[in-house]
Amino acid sequence: MFDEFCRGQDALLREFVQCGSELITVVPVDIQALSLAPLPPPPLMVPGPVEMHATEETTRSEVAPPPTLSTQRKRPGESEQRYVNGEEEVDDDTIGDRTRKRARAVSDNADDEAEAEAAAISVERAIHTTLLLSDDHVRASIMENFKRVEEKEPWKQAFNPDNLSMPFSRAKHPELAAALKEFWEKHSQAVWERKFWAPLSRSRTHSLHTHRRGRQSKAQNAFERNVLLAVYKKFGAGFFVQLDKRDTPESGWYYLDQVVDLFTLGRRCGLPACLQYIELEASKRFPVAPGLGRGFYSRVNGKSCSMWSSAYALQPVVKEIVALKAKENGAP
Repeated sequence: MFDEFCRGQDALLREFVQCGSELITVVPVDIQALSLAPLPPPPLMVPGPVEMHATEETTRSEVAPPPTLSTQRKRPGESEQRYVNGEEEVDDDTIGDRTRKRARAVSDNADDEAEAEAAAISVERAIHTTLLLSDDHVRASIMENFKRVEEKEPWKQAFNPDNLSMPFSRAKHPELAAALKEFWEKHSQAVWERKFWAPLSRSRTHSLHTHRRGRQSKAQNAFERNVLLAVYKKFGAGFFVQLDKRDTPESGWYYLDQVVDLFTLGRRCGLPACLQYIELEASKRFPVAPGLGRGFYSRVNGKSCSMWSSAYALQPVVKEIVALKAKENGAP
């Protein structure tokens, strides 16, 4: 057809058009006869045997009400129920109890959510208010409260040797118990102030800053020399491995805790929370700062919490601790 079109002829095109106008007579069905025949009824209009049986059952149920459990034989342990028009009857008292319990639960949840939201809003406001204050004002407020608490010497109550638990028997090892008692009597302030690190500086408060550094150095040296070495000679490195496994620390042992900087705490959690921490936690052996969790101790040497020293004389002890821990963990 395309070739004829290119040559200017149209014989095939005319033949194709003529075929399209003819009737289709190859269908083996008389369409005209089918169109005159009546349509059959839909299947749903003819009731089947199942539907007829259901209709009869419905008619009988409407005539005679369902039997109650009171006229039937009860099974052992089966509770009695009452029916009205085929539905279970519930006492008004039962409905009232359920309603009151549901209302009480909803009220309790609402109260808890309201308290949590109010606490969060209060903390946000306190932090926002603190951010508006100058650094000098925050330091002055912290130092004022810190000095008032420091004058009471709360470390004497928090680190009273008679109330502290030792990681060994006092009766069996009186010399070690005496060494620990002497340490707490002389250096309890240095241990205490690590959890209440006042905003001192060499430029603003040179004397206080220098004295605090001296207390820290003396406390660490005394514990390394008089306690750690003596305990190692008595029990070996396994003592520190077992002490590290304990979930809660021994109150009579000195863990070189990370300092809690009061100025940073006031900036992060708000000045009111910082001042409250100083007032309420000062006399506790293990104070918990807001937002920091119960972080009892840290690993100064990265290997042991109880034997935290990184002194050169104690490096062999650290190596033994590492070897014992690796052996317990199944290392070859």
